[in-house]
Amino acid sequence: MNDKLKWGANMALAFAVLASMTAICWAQGKGGGKKPPKNEDTDPPPAITDLAVDEVSSHVVLLSWTASRDDTNDPDSGRTSQNDLRYLVDEPITEQNWDTATPAPSDPTRGSTPFQPGMTETFNVTCLEGDTTYYFAIKVSDEAGNESDLCSVPNECNVASGTTVSAKWTTEVVVSGGPFYYNVLAFDPADGGASIAYSSPGNLNYAHWNGSTWDTEVVDEAGGGGLDFTFDPDGAPTISYVGSTDQLMFARRGGTGWETEVIDSKLFDPLTSLAYDPAGNPSISYTAPVGKGKSKTSEVRFARWNDLSQSWDVEAVEILGIRTRYNSLAYNPAGNPSIAYPDWLDDQLSGPDTLKLATWNEGTWDIEVVDTGMNYMGIGTALAYAADGNPSIVHRAKISPDQDSMRYLHWDGTTWHPVPAEIDEIIDDGAQDFHFSAGTLAFDPSGTPYVSYVDDLLEVKVAHWDGVQWVIEGVEGCLPGYSSIAFDPAGVPPGVPSISYRRNWTSDLEYAQRLP
Repeated sequence: MNDKLKWGANMALAFAVLASMTAICWAQGKGGGKKPPKNEDTDPPPAITDLAVDEVSSHVVLLSWTASRDDTNDPDSGRTSQNDLRYLVDEPITEQNWDTATPAPSDPTRGSTPFQPGMTETFNVTCLEGDTTYYFAIKVSDEAGNESDLCSVPNECNVASGTTVSAKWTTEVVVSGGPFYYNVLAFDPADGGASIAYSSPGNLNYAHWNGSTWDTEVVDEAGGGGLDFTFDPDGAPTISYVGSTDQLMFARRGGTGWETEVIDSKLFDPLTSLAYDPAGNPSISYTAPVGKGKSKTSEVRFARWNDLSQSWDVEAVEILGIRTRYNSLAYNPAGNPSIAYPDWLDDQLSGPDTLKLATWNEGTWDIEVVDTGMNYMGIGTALAYAADGNPSIVHRAKISPDQDSMRYLHWDGTTWHPVPAEIDEIIDDGAQDFHFSAGTLAFDPSGTPYVSYVDDLLEVKVAHWDGVQWVIEGVEGCLPGYSSIAFDPAGVPPGVPSISYRRNWTSDLEYAQRLP
């Protein structure tokens, strides 16, 4: 039992003892004629009777139940004061082992106050281990500390006797003691080691697997937001990112350490996107503010290193209606840059909004509409070119004010639609918008699209198209955010999918690889 409930139970016991002593004294003519208190609350809430498992993922279990009321003997009493949800591994929970059960971690998708009596409550139990069987139980208590009876397996509750979560990915901690935010994964072409650029408060950092441990170093002590990361043609790690005073920055690791430079002096805090042109020059897409005050809007920009002038050329791609931070840069087979980005009508849910693709063509940017008709289209935009040489885009859009979807589109040379034609456009639907972090898209060596993202169960997931449907696998269910996918050239088999991600929002940077 947690400290708050122990305190409540102890107080209730103390009140009960005090009431008994007062009654005895009053019956014996002692106590100056005082009568026992009339309004003491000793009526506990009724026990939950329908705790149920609604959904099971690799590391998350979604539970539901009908909210109880404050007093067993008063059908019109209000809500209870606290839910106490717990679990045990490989053992049903009883009154005898209740104190040894693990309290479920808080679920940020809901508040801590129990619902009104009769309403359906839901709860995501996160941070569960794969290939493990869990048993769940719940008690509720009122403000006086009166505690309900236990609702557990295999008693009257409608929970199956044991819920097993499976694991298909192996995970490890790269660095702990965050918080960590943005992170991007790539593999070192020199030694094949996994490498991750990541941000922590005020710092841009770099981690590299040396074959036995993770080596970490600080790249810039005054920046690191909105980063992207890749290796240049010479095999040096390079990073685009936002500096401490909102500059667009570029960092490259040379023989004497990291060298950093300012490219643009002022921008929104966008997600920068870094790629190399066929000549080996770095290029970055980003968004920057235009105008002042109420007339301020945003502009999609493109910066590329110019070998002749030994400087960065910066140009405008399109001025948008409002501030937006999402953009993704890639080069097409002809060697021309393309940038995918959203164009929002406003920052409310009044839509419809638009997802666009701008492609450089003989001295100008050709801009086309990829998708439109829903609100907040283009959140988490990720662009990559498929084996057929045509672009594919993953992005997020709102189906309704409280539901999102991860979407996949491909250009077939004539129109935008899922290709092959039977590929589902909808990869996954989410219950609430903030659960989906920016998605990442990459193609494995055989040309299969893979997407990493965070879903409505607060689990980082990887989806791939198996020729018939999107196969979705859970990787980690401990409140993750910001993931990045890449393929390990030295994996077994070669090209095994791997991801980096932020775990628990404030604690660890993690690395995961698909099990054979």
